[in-house]
Amino acid sequence: MEVIVLTTIVDNIIAQVQPVITLMIDIMTDLLANPFFCFLFACGFVRIGMSLIRKAKKASR
Repeated sequence: MEVIVLTTIVDNIIAQVQPVITLMIDIMTDLLANPFFCFLFACGFVRIGMSLIRKAKKASR
């Protein structure tokens, strides 16, 4: 009985989350089609990477 209730709860959660994920993927593909946003996205990744490298260097001292 409890397993059936749990699976229906999980199914309901998945059913609620699925359209949100689809919408987010659609928005991301639309934004990545824009070259300016692609450049900003790449800059953000570079910045995160550089900060992680700096933290790793500090930790290794």
